[in-house]
Amino acid sequence: MPEMQINGENRKKPSVMNTIRIVLLIVFSAMFLVSAGMLIYQGLEYKRAREENDDARELVGLPDMNNIGKDKDTSGADPTPPTQTPGDSQGTNGSSGAVTGPSQPGGNNDPTYVDPYE
Repeated sequence: MPEMQINGENRKKPSVMNTIRIVLLIVFSAMFLVSAGMLIYQGLEYKRAREENDDARELVGLPDMNNIGKDKDTSGADPTPPTQTPGDSQGTNGSSGAVTGPSQPGGNNDPTYVDPYE
């Protein structure tokens, strides 16, 4: 390699590969900084939008829906849906097949669906 003299010192001329590495390092560093800035900006936008939605919800009077599904149901209601039991010809609302809960006496405790169109 030819040597260059800078300020009285002998230095080797930078190779093409070193120049490419330096350029790529600068380009990728700039890309990283722009991406990090956009990530921070997007997070701040989401936070601002969430606060605006909360303010609008308070103005309209809607309940806070953030805790739905996190608390257990303490209302005492049976969470299992009612099922139709085969063999019963009439339900309480006049439809074919009675709709009974799975633990009602006289009903089949096996949850079975009966197609009302058959």
